[in-house]
Amino acid sequence: VLGYTPEETPEPARPTLMSMYGVVNSGNLHGAIAGGAWVTLFGQSLAKTTRTLQASDVTDGKLPSTMDGVQVMVAGKPAAISYI
Repeated sequence: VLGYTPEETPEPARPTLMSMYGVVNSGNLHGAIAGGAWVTLFGQSLAKTTRTLQASDVTDGKLPSTMDGVQVMVAGKPAAISYI
């Protein structure tokens, strides 16, 4: 086709945890995590935006399991999210 120059479309960055130590207890940022505790994930390309939980994210008193297209699964079940 005349006048067309193909360009490579870069693949979107894949979400990547920094390491196994990229999942820590949110209270003290150490590795010991108890059931029901908030955890923090450190990594790259985990979300396209950053923001905190807003009142509009809460539906029927339930915290969101998805924010701006980001979802976290723990043992195959969606987890509540408070910050991306």
